[in-house]
This record gives sequence, structure tokens and C-alpha cells, in this order.
Amino acid sequence: MLLSQVDPKQLNDCKALSSVLNIDREAGAELKAVNSKLNKLTKAAVKNAGEGPSPDKDKVAATLKEALVISNGAEQRINDRVTLIDNRFNTECAM
Repeated sequence: MLLSQVDPKQLNDCKALSSVLNIDREAGAELKAVNSKLNKLTKAAVKNAGEGPSPDKDKVAATLKEALVISNGAEQRINDRVTLIDNRFNTECAM
């Protein structure tokens, strides 16, 4: 599919809209699981860096914190998109 075909605003078919909704829901669930693990890893790295500070440990902790911020942002964007698509699907297709 082309990116323009995945834009839910351009999908006029309820079946296609439903497929995109299901894919986005699955992606959100997968990212949530990854974020949970990344959060635990980040906390462990921060704790480890605090126990015996070194530039390498600090860099690892900082990198993981940054990755977690990016990943959480992606999860939120997916969740927002799911909400928008779900609202449209319920309005236009679930009759």
C-alpha cells in the first residue's frame, strides 16, 4: 500500500477502515508491551549508573531515557490515531 492509501481520511470503504483500525490497535498493544520492558530497563540502568558512576553507565542511562521518551510518544500517537479511527468507524460504519 502507498502511504496515501493508509491515511484513514482517504479510506471510503468500511472494510479497509476496519483493517487499518485493527492493525493500529495491534501496533499500539505491541508498543505498550515494549515500552513496559524499556521502562524497566531504563530504571535498572539509572540505578546502576547511580551505584558506581562512570561516563559509560551515564551514557547508557541517558540513551535509554531518550529512547523511552520517543517510544512513549509513538505509543501516544498510535493511541490517538486509534481513537480517531474508531470514532469515525463507529459513526460511519457500525450501523
